[in-house]
Amino acid sequence: MSDSEEDVRMDNYSDNITSSLVRLALSAEGRRTALRKDEITKKCNISGKDELLAAIDGANDILRSTFGYELRELPPKESAKLEDIPPKTGTRAYALINTAEQPNNQSEAFSRHENISHIGILHSILAIIYGNGGIVSDVQLTSNLKKLGISKDQPLPGEGRVLLDNFLSTLSRQNYLEKKKSNVGNHDYEYSWGSRAIVEIGENNISRFILEIINKSRNSNMNSEAAAEIDKKILDDLQRGVGHKYNS
Repeated sequence: MSDSEEDVRMDNYSDNITSSLVRLALSAEGRRTALRKDEITKKCNISGKDELLAAIDGANDILRSTFGYELRELPPKESAKLEDIPPKTGTRAYALINTAEQPNNQSEAFSRHENISHIGILHSILAIIYGNGGIVSDVQLTSNLKKLGISKDQPLPGEGRVLLDNFLSTLSRQNYLEKKKSNVGNHDYEYSWGSRAIVEIGENNISRFILEIINKSRNSNMNSEAAAEIDKKILDDLQRGVGHKYNS
């Protein structure tokens, strides 16, 4: 085989791997599950770190230009407590993330596969957690949601008859929430942000979401300088509550 024929063969091999990874990523996104490194290497017939990185780069070129998304490694669970997310996460789990500069508070990513009415509930849950210092008990979360008209014994608004407990379980499975046993009082579980919420939605977006809600009840006669000062104090207080500036 000549050198030119070998080059063509290798290019075709590379293209096949890239196409396989694109299909695999879209399939995993359809299930709203993270894509593990082992699954990628096995199903795409990839051997070695360099080949994996090349495949991800190639797949992302297609995903960004065609769908506006990219395959990105999810950060470790403890990133919700850090000001700076480690550049090399080592989780070996990937998800498709919206790459638009202003993706409407990142709602498009979630709305692709979920009832559109559930976006507001997801953001409200993340806002409750963020506004309470980054972690809430299951009792505290359900109590706050009940004040918003969302109770455990009634289906959530929107299509289908999804109950709150099932919705929370789904969000945990999809890495939007992190659920673990609680060591505080009589609470069974506590919730914090999941890795997908950190990279796909972000603390800055949820802070602005909280601010928008507060601003709706603000005195319309307040001058812009006073409003801006109050806004800054609210955002500073939120960041102080979780113990760091925005990490996403």
